[in-house]
Amino acid sequence: MITRIFFVRHGDVVNPNNIFYGRLSGFSLSSAGRKQILKTAQVLTKKSIDVIYASPLLRAKQSAMIIAETLKLPVNYSDNLLEVDSSLQGSTFDYITTHYPDIYSSSENKITGETIEQLSNRIREFIVKMNKSHPGKNIVAVSHGDPIMIARAHAEELPIKLESLRPKRGYIQKGKIYIAEFNSQ
Repeated sequence: MITRIFFVRHGDVVNPNNIFYGRLSGFSLSSAGRKQILKTAQVLTKKSIDVIYASPLLRAKQSAMIIAETLKLPVNYSDNLLEVDSSLQGSTFDYITTHYPDIYSSSENKITGETIEQLSNRIREFIVKMNKSHPGKNIVAVSHGDPIMIARAHAEELPIKLESLRPKRGYIQKGKIYIAEFNSQ
């Protein structure tokens, strides 16, 4: 029996200072982001969705609510779908790209928060829970870029390393869907 998880990245966010907002509160969808998610919701109407889960961060909640209104389903929240926890949140993307190769905590850098392995374990835990709770169902999971790319790495049996998360091409764009299939037996 195949369980399908439709991982949806939240829509575009109001972010005038171009910062890595991470888990900071108050970052809501922009009007463009709302339109992105409305389009995504229309695509999902053709997928026989059974249940919706979302990260509890505002931008993901807003995205999930748009999808939920369209599909006439309630939203469940899961901390396993949260954005990566990094002490670099609040820094500009220019600063991060100039000074750090990635945003994950490791023994080599001075970043606190989650390691890539911890994020991977959190996403794997979500996938296992979905397979047990909703075997053979179609599930929407509204989340964030790196968590979705980790889910992709699990689904495609890629190594859990930065190159798998941030390929030169193919990083999930805002408002887009990545469909992962898992055998629930």
